[in-house]
Amino acid sequence: MNRAWQQVMPFIQMPASQKILSSIKNYRDGKKCAERTFSFCIALLAMLAAGCAALLLIYAWQHAGPVTTPFIICTAAMLCMVAALMFTCTRGRSLYTLLLHDAAVNTDRLNDRFHSLFDSIPASLVLVNNEGTIECVNKNWKLFADNNGFSSEHYGVGQNYFAAAGSDSKLVKSLQKMAEGRQDRFSMIYPCHTAGKKRWFRLIAARAQPLQQPGLLLMHIDITDLYTAHDNVQRTQHNLQQIIDLVPHLIFARDSEGNFNFVNKRFAELYGYDSPQKLIHKNIADCAPHATEAQKFLSEDATVMLSGQPGIFPEDIFTDKNGDTHIFHTTKVCYTPADTLKKGILGVAIEITAQKITETALIKAEANYREIFEKANQGIFILDINTGALINANKRACEITGFTHDELLNASPAAIALISPCALQAGIQHDEAASCAERHHTQEWQLTTKGHQKIWVEVSCTIATIAGVKRIISFFHETDDRKRTALALKQSEAELRSLFAAMTDLVVVLAANGDCLSIAPTGYFESMHNQANFTGQNLAAFLPHDEAAKILNCVKAAIEQQQPVSFEYRLSGEDAETWMEASISPLSDSTVFWVSRNITERKLAQLEHCRITQDLVQKIKDLEQFAYIVSHNLRAPVANILGITNALHAMQLSAEKRERLKADQLTCVKKLDDVIKDLNYILQLKSEVTERKETVRFAQLVTSVQQCIDYLVRKENVVFITDFSKAGEIRTFKSYLYSIFFNLISNSIKYRQPHIKPVIEISTENTGNKTKIIFKDNGLGIDLSRHQQQVFGLYKRFHTHTDGKGVGLYMTKTQVETLGGKISIASSVNQGTAFTIEFDN
Repeated sequence: MNRAWQQVMPFIQMPASQKILSSIKNYRDGKKCAERTFSFCIALLAMLAAGCAALLLIYAWQHAGPVTTPFIICTAAMLCMVAALMFTCTRGRSLYTLLLHDAAVNTDRLNDRFHSLFDSIPASLVLVNNEGTIECVNKNWKLFADNNGFSSEHYGVGQNYFAAAGSDSKLVKSLQKMAEGRQDRFSMIYPCHTAGKKRWFRLIAARAQPLQQPGLLLMHIDITDLYTAHDNVQRTQHNLQQIIDLVPHLIFARDSEGNFNFVNKRFAELYGYDSPQKLIHKNIADCAPHATEAQKFLSEDATVMLSGQPGIFPEDIFTDKNGDTHIFHTTKVCYTPADTLKKGILGVAIEITAQKITETALIKAEANYREIFEKANQGIFILDINTGALINANKRACEITGFTHDELLNASPAAIALISPCALQAGIQHDEAASCAERHHTQEWQLTTKGHQKIWVEVSCTIATIAGVKRIISFFHETDDRKRTALALKQSEAELRSLFAAMTDLVVVLAANGDCLSIAPTGYFESMHNQANFTGQNLAAFLPHDEAAKILNCVKAAIEQQQPVSFEYRLSGEDAETWMEASISPLSDSTVFWVSRNITERKLAQLEHCRITQDLVQKIKDLEQFAYIVSHNLRAPVANILGITNALHAMQLSAEKRERLKADQLTCVKKLDDVIKDLNYILQLKSEVTERKETVRFAQLVTSVQQCIDYLVRKENVVFITDFSKAGEIRTFKSYLYSIFFNLISNSIKYRQPHIKPVIEISTENTGNKTKIIFKDNGLGIDLSRHQQQVFGLYKRFHTHTDGKGVGLYMTKTQVETLGGKISIASSVNQGTAFTIEFDN
C-alpha cells in the first residue's frame, strides 16, 4: 500500500498543485471575510450617520425651534451626510463586485489547472470529505466507473461514497475510522468480474488535506495480471511441493543456526509432525528427540559450510520419538537462500536401515554357514560351475582325500574331476534347467586319495547360488566296504546306463547327406520315442527346410575341417518355438556325431534379459532426459520469475517499468506452465494403457488423418502413395497408432521443401513375425551425421523456420515403444526422410 500511495502523492504534493489549492482556499476564505467586513462597515456608517442626524435635530430643536434657520441647516447637513453615505456605499459595492469578479476568474483558471493535474494521475482517484461526500474525481475514475457499470448518481461528485459502498461493511468501517482520525491508511483487494473476464482490484485509502480540511483520498488499481500470475505461481509451488512430498527420502534445508527453512513430508513425519509447515523456523535442537544427535548434525553442517564442499555422511543415526533407530546415507551441500545472506545447508538423506539390517543378518548367516561347513561330518566341495575349479573344501573333505586345504585349492580342475567327477556332470549338464537348484544328483564314486588309494564314496551334488553366483556343491562320504562287492558285478552296465540316463540331449550319428544312422537312448530320445522313429530318415523329413539346410552346412564344415562345429537353431511348433543348441563333431570322412540340446528356457531367459536390459537402458535415458528438462527447462523460467519478483520488491520503479516487469513475469509463468503441461503429457503417455486392443486397418487410418487435415492437404497439394498389400491391418491400440500416423504425416507436410510438391509414401511389410510400416517423404530431411542421437529427444528442433516445440518425434517414439515396437530413421538433407516402425505380430 505504501508503494502504491507513493506513486500518487507526488502529483498531489507538486508545487503547482499546492499553489492552486492554496489559491482556491484563499479565494474562498477571502470572499467570506470581505462580505463580512463590508456588511460591518455599512452597518457602522449607518449607525454613525443616524446618530449624528439625531444629535443635530435635537440640538436644533432645543435651541432654535423647529422652523428656525439652524434647524434647516442641520436638516440640510443631515441630508448631505445621508447622500454621501449612499454614494460611498454605491462605490464600495461596485469595487467589491469588481474584486469578486477578478477573484472568480482567477479561481476558475486555477481550478482548471488543478483538475488537469488531477486528471493526469494514472490511477483512479476519488477525493471525499470526512462525511463521505465526493468532492472531486479524476478522469481515470470516470473511465473506471463507466467500464464497471457505476452510475454518476451513486459515485459522482456530490454523492456520498460511504452510502454507495454500504454493502461492504469492512470498507465503510475502515473509512469511517480514517475520517475520525483513528486510522491513517487502509488497503483491500476485491473482485470486480465482468461477464467475459475475471478481474481483481486493489483499493488504497489515505488521509489527506488538499483543501486545508480533513478528507480521504481513495485510489483503485487494476491488479488482475499480478493476481493471476501470483495465483499461478502459488499453484506451481503447490504442485512442486506435492512432488517433493512424494519422494521417500528426507529433503531438508537449515540455516547456519540450525533453524529449518524447508522440509518435505517424510522428514516432518520422522520428527513426529503431521505437516512440514510445523517444522519451519524451528531449531533442530528443539525438535530432535535426542540432543546429542542434534549436536552431531549441527557439527556436520558447520563442517560443510566451512569447507564449502559437498559433504557425504554414509551412516547418520537418528532415533525417533518412539525409540526406533533409523540409519541414513546423507548428502549435504552449502547454499545461500535468496531472501537472506546467511549460509545454510541443503540435504538429502536416504534411509538405509533395512539394508544395514540385511547386511548384519548376512554377516551372522555367513558365520553360521562357516561353522556348519567346517564341522560337517561329510566332505564338502564347492566348485565353479563353468570351469570345475575348486573354490573351497571343508575339514572333513581334507581328511577323506588326504590332501591339505591349500593342495586342494591349488589342484587343477582335471585333478578335482578325478576326486568328484559327478559334480561337474551335474553342473554342466543340468545348468540350463530352471529347477536344477532344487534337484540333487547322487551317485557312488571311487576317488583316489593323496596316497593313491582308491576308496568308494557316495557323492551328492546340487547347484546353489552363493553370493549371487551359481556354484556346484558336492557332498560325499565313504562307502568303500559296501560298494566294492556290488561294483565288481555291474560296473560296466551301471556306468553306461548312468551316462545315458543322465543325459538330456539328443545324440545322433549322421551321414554326410543328413541321414540319421543311429540314435542314442538318452532321456531326450526316450521322451520322443513314442512320437517318431528318426533312424534311417533324412533331416529334411522332420525338420524345416531352412533348419535342415543349416545343419547340413555344419555337417559339411565339420567333415572338411575335422573340427567340432557348434550352433543354435530354432524349431517352430504349433504352440511355441523350441530353441536347440547343437554340436557336430567329425567321426570319419562321411559321418559325424550330432548332439542337440533343448535350450528353450535358457534362450528365452536370455532374450528376456536382453529385452529387460534394453528397457532399463531406455528408461535410464528417459530419466536422464527428464532430469535434464527439470534442471534446465524449469530452471530458466523459475530464475526469471525470482529475478523479476526481487526487482519488484527491492527496486523503486516507475509505473511503466513495473507494469512491464509484471508482463514479463506473466510470460515466464506461462512458459513454466507449458513445460509442466508437456511433462504431465509425457508421464501420461508412459503410464499403463487402459484401452483395449482392436483390429486397425491402415488404409482407414490414413483416410482419417487426411480428413482431419484436409485443408492443409489441399493447400499444399500433398500427394499420398500407399501400399498396404503385404500387411493391411494390425491388432493394437487404435488411438496410439492414429497419433503416430498423424504426427509423421503432419511433420512431412510441415517440413516440406519450398516450391516442391510434397509426396508422402506409406507402405507395409510382413516378415512372418514382424510387421513394418514405412513412411517416406521428399521434404527437407535431417542431417543425421550431426543429429543422429538427438532426433527423438525432447525439445530438439532441427528446422527453425516454422513454429514448433520439439516434442512431436519424442511423443511418437514414446507411443511406439508403449505399443511394444521400435522406430528408426533414415534421412539426408534436402533428400527427404524415411521412418520405419516395427511391431511384433
